[in-house]
Amino acid sequence: MSDTITTRRSCGGCTTCCKTLGVDALDKKEGEECRYCDTGKGCKIYASRPQICINYACDWLNGAGTEDERPDKTGIVVTRVGNRTTGGLYQIVESEPGLLASPYGKRLVNKGLALPMVVCYCEKGEPPHLIIPSGAIVHRRVLRFMMNGMPYRNEDRV
Repeated sequence: MSDTITTRRSCGGCTTCCKTLGVDALDKKEGEECRYCDTGKGCKIYASRPQICINYACDWLNGAGTEDERPDKTGIVVTRVGNRTTGGLYQIVESEPGLLASPYGKRLVNKGLALPMVVCYCEKGEPPHLIIPSGAIVHRRVLRFMMNGMPYRNEDRV
């Protein structure tokens, strides 16, 4: 697993976020595949997709990890909101049960726990695990994301 951040990438055939993340604008629940997803190809309504989908970028898309760590190859989507200095969120979501228990999944969780950021890891079918390190700063953008954004709706929050 590489920690090097390179240049922004293209999704290509990866559609894992279309399966793992909730999108209220599409009445799509977390953990279910989006009805507009053409698995392995992309979004059927790409030109008119909701703003939250337009703005979303996983860690891999932003350059973290290797080609072999692309979410459609690992089944795990990592998202960062905010940053270490001003308070951030490191979110890890699996697309199928048990993937976070894999060696790669465990490395991602441990990497998150080593950061001075709020860590949220989501096992499919389970409530999210939220860990706030002692002394961590939680920025209002992170709180807003946790309360109103992906992947969970307000009624599902911890």
